[in-house]
Amino acid sequence: MSTRRPSRSSPVIVIFMEHALGARRQILSRKHTLQQLPMRTLEGFGRYGNNICVDEQLIGKRNDLKQTARRIVRQGRLLDTWVLNGNVYVRDNQQRKHLIESEEALDHVVGQL
Repeated sequence: MSTRRPSRSSPVIVIFMEHALGARRQILSRKHTLQQLPMRTLEGFGRYGNNICVDEQLIGKRNDLKQTARRIVRQGRLLDTWVLNGNVYVRDNQQRKHLIESEEALDHVVGQL
């Protein structure tokens, strides 16, 4: 039996079944606050306490758009990208927000810079 500790904690996945209750919207709208909690608030989470990620899971084309937009943000060609209610948004270097519905729309936003 190995005594090694896992190199990372297991993810906790939450699926909201009732959208009408508003819980999903409340959690997602406050995800940045949760990600910025100080370590002392997260006692019991060990060294993984500051590694909190709240993300909407997308499928198909929208997931591909999200990944492409995140890659462009890492390259410094866009400021930010996020997903809200299944839609992919980006913020360009002039602080303008854009709804991205296709690869062409993303290319257009990046090409304007």
